[in-house]
Amino acid sequence: MTERVAKTGFHIYGQSIAFAIGGGLYWIIAAALVGPAEMGKAAYVVSLAALASTTAGLGLDSAVLKMQPRDWGAMYTATALYLALSAPAAAVAAYVAWQSLGLPGAIAAAVLALSWLSNIYTSAVVASFNAQRLPLYAAASIAARFAVTFAALGAGWAAVAYGYAAGSALYLALTAATAAALWGRPRRLGEFREVAKAGLSAWPSQLVAAALMGGGTALAFSKAHEAAGAYYLAYTVATVAVGLPSAIARAAIPYFAATGSPAERVAAVTAYVGAPFVAAAVAAPTQILALIRQDYAAGGPDLAALAPALWLNAVASVHLNKKYADGRYATYALAYAAFGATLAVASAYIGYGPAALAASAVLYALSGAPLRHLALLATAAPAPLLGAALPWPAAVAAAFLLSLAASAPLVGAEERRIVVELAPKYLKPLVKRLTWTA
Repeated sequence: MTERVAKTGFHIYGQSIAFAIGGGLYWIIAAALVGPAEMGKAAYVVSLAALASTTAGLGLDSAVLKMQPRDWGAMYTATALYLALSAPAAAVAAYVAWQSLGLPGAIAAAVLALSWLSNIYTSAVVASFNAQRLPLYAAASIAARFAVTFAALGAGWAAVAYGYAAGSALYLALTAATAAALWGRPRRLGEFREVAKAGLSAWPSQLVAAALMGGGTALAFSKAHEAAGAYYLAYTVATVAVGLPSAIARAAIPYFAATGSPAERVAAVTAYVGAPFVAAAVAAPTQILALIRQDYAAGGPDLAALAPALWLNAVASVHLNKKYADGRYATYALAYAAFGATLAVASAYIGYGPAALAASAVLYALSGAPLRHLALLATAAPAPLLGAALPWPAAVAAAFLLSLAASAPLVGAEERRIVVELAPKYLKPLVKRLTWTA
């Protein structure tokens, strides 16, 4: 069953990679076409919508992940609740965007806020352990972004915002149709009280994710439009780097809810597969962002902090998701509330990326995750030295391989076998050697 969760996590990661890499390419090309200041405006609209929709979402997508395997009506109940809440959320996002960017910003923000509903349907698909179509849907969404943006290119930043909104709306339609086909019509709606209770307890974790992306972008936008673009791309690259462990952590919710299994093995796999990607990201963060566009090199320090921060979040989330699946909602919610409080206070004194790293360390400590997993993260410590000594492409590759090889003795044979199974076929021989399973 652990392997099934890992494979489902791999499908979610495929979706995440399609959104992160395809979305990254989208933002890169858009930035080249409209300029860094215009790109910052578009990122600001996306961030406003994310903050508003996540606030209104009340963690309902996590509630569906937990409850859908046992209560087929949970997805429909969550949909009804979000539709009731999303209208004021979309109105708030549209008003704030209109204040800064006029009618185009208001329209795009409202559409994006309403499109958050796709998270509920994605959760229902993941809960069925039939998530193999999600990467294709993400790719279709990215294609729609490009098509609409190029068609409206003369509108500047608004073309980018409209393209992003169109892709989100298409993804909503695809996931809704798939979730309905997988689960069918329930005889009744799920229990409103239980769905709301499960959602509210997960709400702080959803707000944390929105704060990491949307809060940092909005804060940067208040200083300079170009700074918003640099932070947004730093967060995007960090998301790619730690996408697989984050996806495994999310896929574990229905697994824990259905089986009651302990969190240790899933957490070990999450920590193991994530460490080499963190090492690669921190080896040459400034050069990686400068490769995308020189204007974004200023986001290097944020990338160097966000990559390990998201790793800590992913490993901690496995243990917290176990508590969530077991109904320990208060413990789950308080841990994420502590994260949010730390982020808010620390960001007033240090950069947003380093503040996210400090808050993630607090989350890890409160999650109950074992300290020994931190030894896996420590394998990324030589990466900055490699970045200083080698050309950046060689440093990134060397940091990844060194971390992967050094991590192998720190986990069990079963965890290493799962990582080999997740590797593409043409890379299996190399991964076997690096994981000491050859």
